[in-house]
Amino acid sequence: MKRFLTIIALAALTAGCARAQKGPAFDDWFVDKTMRVDYFHAGNSAEETIALDQVFGQGIWAGSRTHLVDPFNLGRYLVKVYDAASGTLIFSKGFDSYFGEYKTSNPALQGVRRTYHESALLPYPRKPVRFTVEAKDRQNASNLTYS
Repeated sequence: MKRFLTIIALAALTAGCARAQKGPAFDDWFVDKTMRVDYFHAGNSAEETIALDQVFGQGIWAGSRTHLVDPFNLGRYLVKVYDAASGTLIFSKGFDSYFGEYKTSNPALQGVRRTYHESALLPYPRKPVRFTVEAKDRQNASNLTYS
């Protein structure tokens, strides 16, 4: 009986941890639609800038509704979306880009600046948000943030 109770306690603890790791609830923060954020990513190996181009809505959201905050943050860049009023992180996604690859090329190392048009897809927020793109170093630590 004691072993049975231990298994039930471990199952309850595991379920509680899984719920805690899910992060924000989709329906609390988003509607079933996709927001596309287009921006220009420019620079060379020593410097980079990001400038907003346009934002518009698209069809239904085809991404995850349960894992809205990326636990891995893989890639050279990280998109983060915060609720504007509270500052709560409601969505994040790690990625790499053509500009990130260009930064390592010979022309970029020689100082030639290039501009790439990039897009980020995210669930469509119910309320105003702050959209950021973070650049990361080789140790996966953020070293630049563009809002």
